[in-house]
Amino acid sequence: MQKSITHNALWLFLVIGMFHSIAIAASPTTFHHAMQIHLSPDTSEIRVEDRIQIPERAQNPGTATQLDFFLHAGLTITGVQGATIESDGNEVALKSRPISIKHYAVTLPPGERAFTLQYGGKIHHAVQGPGQEY
Repeated sequence: MQKSITHNALWLFLVIGMFHSIAIAASPTTFHHAMQIHLSPDTSEIRVEDRIQIPERAQNPGTATQLDFFLHAGLTITGVQGATIESDGNEVALKSRPISIKHYAVTLPPGERAFTLQYGGKIHHAVQGPGQEY
């Protein structure tokens, strides 16, 4: 009897977890990315085409929507459709790692819910040894 109750409770948690995951995946607060990625390990290069769907909560009804994002400083934006992009050109170093990133602002026209971004470049960071453990 105890085994049956435990088994039923496990199934209940599994079903609740599945519905919770589905609800989160379908959430109107999620940015959706459809990416085509081309990697060249021999040359440490990457090319990406990313179709980004903007959730309703991030849109400004009736006005342009502006979003900020960062990319690795070794990557260059090569194209954009459905939006305009600006960069201040400054590189910022991450505190946690010796990696530089660039800040970008994308502006979508009123009513636009998605845009496509193409970028690429070379990313190569040497493997680092483990730090001292405490």
